[in-house]
Amino acid sequence: MKIGFIGFGNMAKAIISGLDRGFFLEIFSFDPAADRGKAEELGVAILKNNIEVIEASDIIVVAVKPQVLDTVIDEIKDTDFKNKILISIVAGKPTSTYSPLKNVKIVRTMPNTPALVKKGVTMILDNPALSKEDRKSVENIFRSVGEFYWINNEKLMDAVTALSGSGPAYFFTFIEALMMAGVRVGLPRDLALKLAIGTGEGSLALLREKMSPAELRDMVSSPGGTTIAALEVFERSGLRGIIIEGVRKAYERSIELGKKEG
Repeated sequence: MKIGFIGFGNMAKAIISGLDRGFFLEIFSFDPAADRGKAEELGVAILKNNIEVIEASDIIVVAVKPQVLDTVIDEIKDTDFKNKILISIVAGKPTSTYSPLKNVKIVRTMPNTPALVKKGVTMILDNPALSKEDRKSVENIFRSVGEFYWINNEKLMDAVTALSGSGPAYFFTFIEALMMAGVRVGLPRDLALKLAIGTGEGSLALLREKMSPAELRDMVSSPGGTTIAALEVFERSGLRGIIIEGVRKAYERSIELGKKEG
C-alpha cells in the first residue's frame, strides 16, 4: 500500500512517524515549505506537486490549513481518484468541499495534537462507499497515533472539532493556570509545573477506570476541607459555564470555517 500526504506539517509528520511500514511500503508528500531533512529522516519522498502525490498513492491524506484547501482542490480537480481513498484531516471542512473531485471516495476525520506523542484521539466519519478493506486501511493509519472512533452523522463533526480537536488547548490553559496558582502561593515555577502535570496525568488515569468525573471529584472533596473551598470559588466564578460557552464558540467557528471559501 502506498500513501501520500498533501501537506507536510506537524500533524502529517505525526501520522507518518507512526505508520506501519510493513503495510505502507512507500510514503509520498508535497508541501512548498517541506522540511526535506525531516522527510528523509521519516522515509518520505517529496514529489514535485500534489498531482504527482495523488497519482503515486493508494491513499491520500489532505493535511493543509482550511484557508488553502480550495486552492488545493482547484489544482487537483482534473485528477481521477478511481480506486483511491482521500482522507481529510482539515478542520471544519465538510465532505461536500471535495465534490469537484472525480470518483473521489472521501473520509473526513478530526485528529488532535496529542497524536504527536501517539496519544491522539481521532474521529472518523464513515462513508458507505468504503469496503471492509478500506476501513481497515483507514483504521491502520489512525491507530498509529492513538485512539479512533467512527461516527455516521457529519453534523457531529463540528462538535468533535470543538471538543477534542481544540480540547488540548483548554487543558494546556488549565494546567498553566494551576502552575501559576502554585507559584502564587510560594512554589518554585518548575516544581509547580511538575505537580500540575503529574496531577493531571494521574487524574486522567483514574477516569480511565470508568468512574464518572463527579464521583472522583466527590472522593477528594472532604466536608469543610481545602478542596471544597476551591470548588466553591470555581462555582461562584461560573467556571463550568465558561468552559461550556468556550466550546460552543469553537463549535460555531468550525461551522463558519466550513461555509467560508478559502
